[in-house]
Amino acid sequence: PIKQVYRLREKISYHATRIFALKHQPELVASWLETSLQEHNLGLTPSQWNQYWQSLTPDRQQLLEALRSGQSIEAIASELNWKTNQVMGEWSKLYLAAQALRSAS
Repeated sequence: PIKQVYRLREKISYHATRIFALKHQPELVASWLETSLQEHNLGLTPSQWNQYWQSLTPDRQQLLEALRSGQSIEAIASELNWKTNQVMGEWSKLYLAAQALRSAS
């Protein structure tokens, strides 16, 4: 039964992240999963966060800082000279990389 509970939690987390969190209500889901960028460093421990941060390119670090400060996707796209779809795509990759790092530990 414990394996089933963990598996169910993984499935819910996966679908919440992939579908709902990244496209519709990211703040709500991140808060529920305790993985928000602003409050929980994407759910990473301090050492995981440092490892994660050091692995990012300057553009990706700038993207995370802008998201953390509450800037809109449109404002970030304008600041980085990216399209909004590119910002969302990079944000998705960053979020999923953090999720993979959390899961690996």
